[in-house]
Amino acid sequence: MGDGVMETGGTGEAPGSEPNHPSRVGVVGLGAMGRAVATCLIRAGRPLAVYDVRKEATDDLPAGTLVAALPSEVSAACDVVLVVVVDEAQVRDVLWGPGGLMESARPSLSLVVLSTIGVPALLDMAAQALRSGVTLLDCGVTGGDVAATSGVVSMVGGDEGAVRRIGPVLDDFSSGVFHMGPLGAGMSTKLVRNLITYGIWHVVYQAGVLAERSGVDLAMLADVIDTSFRTSGMTFLLRRGTMAPMDPADPGFDAARLQLMTATVGLLHKDLQAAQDLAAAKNVDLSVIPPTRADAELILALPTRTAEVNEDGAVNTHKEA
Repeated sequence: MGDGVMETGGTGEAPGSEPNHPSRVGVVGLGAMGRAVATCLIRAGRPLAVYDVRKEATDDLPAGTLVAALPSEVSAACDVVLVVVVDEAQVRDVLWGPGGLMESARPSLSLVVLSTIGVPALLDMAAQALRSGVTLLDCGVTGGDVAATSGVVSMVGGDEGAVRRIGPVLDDFSSGVFHMGPLGAGMSTKLVRNLITYGIWHVVYQAGVLAERSGVDLAMLADVIDTSFRTSGMTFLLRRGTMAPMDPADPGFDAARLQLMTATVGLLHKDLQAAQDLAAAKNVDLSVIPPTRADAELILALPTRTAEVNEDGAVNTHKEA
């Protein structure tokens, strides 16, 4: 055990040392989704080894959890490590940066990327890891607000044998596991699913503007839609009661919502750029992406901006005068 590893309590049996003891699983990144995955694994009785750049993210973990000072200490303690960070740059950093997971690489190690990143980058990382004998798989995940209690939906890409080997771990944090095909298929599925989600948000935003200007109560409209479509997640944009941008000067201003929507718009652009790149590689015209990205800040009611989408799909934004 490295000098920087701290155990929160318990005896800390060796990973997988006894048949009746589930092997220790690593989780790198304890943001909203990483925390949900870790919670599900803990509930399933899995001992964990964790790493997050924010020390406070590990404060309330149960006894027996190994809290690592470096990602390499997580991979040294586990045969399966889940990478749940924000973007490609962070994935590369926790894999190959100083103290990265690959410093403790060995043939029995399986790295599972849950972060939503571009497929070409994923394939490049997998090839680089394989040169060190390490298997890297992709696992797109979704689950929203109920992920921590109900488990995530996992869309997995990788060789059938490699997916089978990590199957028990996937089952422990997932409400449903779908092996979508070879390496990259899980990430492609997640990008397509997110494309559908963000496209729906754009339609709901435009319809909400029309409804509001027509005197329709948006909260009641949301009730009508949720009742008729029997779905969730489609109407949260309407339940503020207005499609107007959030204004810190308003009496009912919700600073936490502004912070959440600001983070969400960044993820939207990241995910849709990856979807656009995938579509270009497959010669598919996704006409929904440019207008959705151009209106992203309006859709999420951020302080008003306008946006221009370049021919390469990049978005330039500036505040309205």
